[in-house]
Amino acid sequence: MANVFTRLGNAVEAFKGVNKSYNPLTYNTSRIEFIGGQLVFKDSKDKSGSELYATCPPLNYILNQKSLLHNNGIIKLVNPSTLIEPKIKVARFDEYARLLSNPNPLQTEHQFRAQVTTTIQIYRYCAVLKIKPIGFGVPSQLWALPSQYLEIERNDKMLFAETSADMIKTVKFRYGNTVTTLNKEDLYFFTSANAAFDDMFSPQPVLDAIKPHCVNVINILESRQSIIQHQGAKGLLTNTAKDNISPIPLNEDDRNELHKDWSEYGLLKGQKRIVISNASLQWQQIGSQFSDLQLLEQAKDDIMNICAGLNFKFQLLPHGTETAFNNQNKAYAAQYRDCTIPEADNYMRQYNDCVEAAMNGVLHIVDYTEVLNNLVDRKEESEIRKNNTQSLLMQFAACFIKYDEAVIELGNKDINPAFKGKYFNELTPDEQQLFIRYGSNTTRSGGAQVEANNVNQEADTGNQGQEGQGNQGQ
Repeated sequence: MANVFTRLGNAVEAFKGVNKSYNPLTYNTSRIEFIGGQLVFKDSKDKSGSELYATCPPLNYILNQKSLLHNNGIIKLVNPSTLIEPKIKVARFDEYARLLSNPNPLQTEHQFRAQVTTTIQIYRYCAVLKIKPIGFGVPSQLWALPSQYLEIERNDKMLFAETSADMIKTVKFRYGNTVTTLNKEDLYFFTSANAAFDDMFSPQPVLDAIKPHCVNVINILESRQSIIQHQGAKGLLTNTAKDNISPIPLNEDDRNELHKDWSEYGLLKGQKRIVISNASLQWQQIGSQFSDLQLLEQAKDDIMNICAGLNFKFQLLPHGTETAFNNQNKAYAAQYRDCTIPEADNYMRQYNDCVEAAMNGVLHIVDYTEVLNNLVDRKEESEIRKNNTQSLLMQFAACFIKYDEAVIELGNKDINPAFKGKYFNELTPDEQQLFIRYGSNTTRSGGAQVEANNVNQEADTGNQGQEGQGNQGQ
């Protein structure tokens, strides 16, 4: 491989020697990438994932937000058989806990997770290098390698490969002028949960489908910068000076001087506000108004498509005011449910496989319970509980269900022995009054007591008829 790059460099130097009109800018419009074991020439306008991440603000923000939401989940080390954190942890649990909190000297747990989860959004995979001393079962370090610096030469074994290493011949990490050959057995490739169509080695990256929208946003930003710096599209300065016969033309020096003065006119700091000229001129606008370009509308549409491609709720963006959610908590809850938790599950499965946790009797799980509890709308939850309580008490008072069923359905395990296994019409009047007081205290619902009182009055007036109904129900 080194010989290929050497020959390529020599060919370029030779071309520069024979072609005196060689323009470095022309040569630099293309770049070379090593994809699937082959050298691929790409136009510089075709930005890589890392370049789009650095130059497309919405993409950068969305991916960063997704990483933050992912990191809100708490990773726990549990016993694979019981899924419970052991009270007495053996040595291997401590080793895995240390590796989780500090995967390498330069990154914390959250930084490492963000590196991996972001990389697999914009590239096909994220290769993680495992540093594992001989004789130790738990890796001492994990390094998430930038995908753009990897050169992977593939072999022809695709259909019957058991691991990703079976599909690889050599792996090199090229950073600047330094090339390091890596042991393929020490690499683990994290991938997204997307489908793989054009490459059996790894799934299609999410960024491929939304790359045109990212490029559009970048172009729109460049256009807006140009408008700010140059005040948009210009027009014509026509000479209106005339003699008795025809217009008097400006000589070349006057025209150049006028053009220079006009280029210094603008609203930026240091620019002139007024152009003073001795020439008799008339301005004719030939451009469009900024609003007619609809740059903001186009940018919003592209950003919405970027959100859709990355499975991120547009309503969570700072300018996502057009929302179908009643509040932000619902939007965040939907984001966790539809995207963050499934992606976190995919990450944890691969992380366990990467560090060989199951072989050492350890399992890593991610828990979002605390986060989701904070997103619950307490007022709405209280209204739902109140309505459920009233409904269950009315069903019990109407002899549709027994007291045990009503209490258990309300989530209360304390069953009053006086009411156990009975319908409402099987209670004595004193017990019915006791139920109303006891049920009110148990459910903490004044509305439920009112409903039960109303039904109780009906039950007292028609006790005999209801008794037959109750016996039939039993």
